[in-house]
Amino acid sequence: MRVLLINPFFPTSRTPDKKRWYSYFPFGIAYVASYLIQKGVDVEVLDVLGECLSIEEAKDRIKNTTADVVGITGMSSQYLYVKGLASFIKKTLNVPVILGGALSTYSYETVLKNTDVDICVIGEGEFASYEIIENLNNPSRVKGIAFKKGTNIDVTASRTPTRNRDIIPFPAYKLFDMERYTRTSLYSEAKTAKRYTDLKCAYLITGTGCPFKCNFCSKTLSVGYRSVDNIIEEIKYLMETYNVKGFHFGDELLVINRKRMIEFAQKVKPLNILWAGQARVDTVDYELLKIMKESGCVAIGYGIESGSQRLLDAMNKGVKLKQTENAMRWAMDLGLEMKIQLMIGYPGEDQTTLQETVDFFKRIGHPGRRFNIFTPLPGSKTYNDCIRDGLIEDEEDYLHKLSLGEYGFTFSKPLMNFSNFSDEELIEKRQWAEKEMVKNYKRYLLKHPKSLLGHIGKEIGPFIKKQFKKYSRYFTLSYYRKKMKKGKIDKKIRKRDSAYRYFLWLDDIS
Repeated sequence: MRVLLINPFFPTSRTPDKKRWYSYFPFGIAYVASYLIQKGVDVEVLDVLGECLSIEEAKDRIKNTTADVVGITGMSSQYLYVKGLASFIKKTLNVPVILGGALSTYSYETVLKNTDVDICVIGEGEFASYEIIENLNNPSRVKGIAFKKGTNIDVTASRTPTRNRDIIPFPAYKLFDMERYTRTSLYSEAKTAKRYTDLKCAYLITGTGCPFKCNFCSKTLSVGYRSVDNIIEEIKYLMETYNVKGFHFGDELLVINRKRMIEFAQKVKPLNILWAGQARVDTVDYELLKIMKESGCVAIGYGIESGSQRLLDAMNKGVKLKQTENAMRWAMDLGLEMKIQLMIGYPGEDQTTLQETVDFFKRIGHPGRRFNIFTPLPGSKTYNDCIRDGLIEDEEDYLHKLSLGEYGFTFSKPLMNFSNFSDEELIEKRQWAEKEMVKNYKRYLLKHPKSLLGHIGKEIGPFIKKQFKKYSRYFTLSYYRKKMKKGKIDKKIRKRDSAYRYFLWLDDIS
């Protein structure tokens, strides 16, 4: 039995460019691959996103496979890609197609009714994938899946979540070109990325899920932990095998409890690595952040979402603005970079709540960050509320829009608007708030010379260096020769053209 596992392309506003492309390691298919290999299954992988493959390139790779089964991982915003991909696989290979991930977990009925996917995994995929392969002729024996049975859809009994993640082998790193994945920045925050551009980094996951219940969040897996010793063992393996010196922890919530984080910090400190990950403002304190920094932590992520307590309460964030202020000030005092996640357009958003967010960052002395427009995602409470209230009547149509056009890869329009602004006003307000926060931060720097000097050293210097490298090409003859040959192409046209070639299957977007 030979299995092909595919990580599809993702709708993005970035113009695909193989020379400059970067992508995080595809843990979904890598963990499934490692477990299948452990069970004696012959596995090959195709990371379409990681390799920046166009649709035609992906087709050519699939045509040359001898797989008996194909497994695909997919998020809700990859619906169109998965639909086109499954159709091509059926026409070309005529083999069973299995889907995992958030798209499969929360929208299996829509997927099975409207695509050529045969089986959807609901929740964890490592153990289920092997059991499916063993029971292709009788999938009803497998827990935690949905599958086509004639014109009907059968859903089997739920699978018990894996709390102890140590029992799952490390990802199948040897199946991938790790040089490709160790080029990613230590953290996606621009300031930190500039400071550590020459650092060889790896993406790592220490656990799954999140115990908190924010209304807007779509979590694909239940909470599962890896022991600290297990994590340290994998870090050492990556250091020794691929010469990695930095680690970006991709957990939904890395700092999930104080005791575990202190143990991790104590055991990772002797390794002399740099690392970064996600926390909540109510899972940290000054002493913990200090211990983390002393162990090599350089950046921390906070889901701030809003500076309005009214909106935070509506989101069921379970935090107070004072906690947010403390967590940010502690990080700033310790010199930890922060990746701030902000949201605009949540139900109840108006000029007052947006002004409260702008004022909050002004009070803290922080430039904030760009806003993500609130979009209900399958699996979240807000999405279920939209279904209940009739705001989303056709899930397939919604998934189409989520992975297509202005909603999917340019992010220039809200898919649904729950704010007190019109669609056009919401975009304008987002731009206004982002600019206002930056203006306030510049005023703050002028009043605080110490912070200004730190800003110059950490941000302006690396920025100038980057800009010099970026614009130095204008002083070469080769640049103007290429410009004359290609002509000037409108940026929007170029982005849409790349979208059609990389992540929109035209046969399936009528």
